Amino acid sequence: MDVGACKLLRNPKIARVLDRERDANRERTDLSRSDKLGILADIGRSETASSRDRIVAIKVHNDMTDDWVERKSGNTRLDEIKRRAERVKSPLSLV
Repeated sequence: MDVGACKLLRNPKIARVLDRERDANRERTDLSRSDKLGILADIGRSETASSRDRIVAIKVHNDMTDDWVERKSGNTRLDEIKRRAERVKSPLSLV
């Protein structure tokens, strides 16, 4: 990095301006949870997406919303985690 640029970055006023600009840029480019769920839902409903892409989108959407838990049989998220832990012989299976 240029010596002059290093000196400028040590100036607190300049550093604050750069931080504000970085934060503003991050807010413009970051997707919110709602944005992500909407995109996944659109892919899941898409008639032009491949079956694989639709299935993956639905799975990720389910994971983000905890819809993957089998509610009909009364299973809780903890029960599902324990079952998965048992399959991989994790110490969690002892809980």
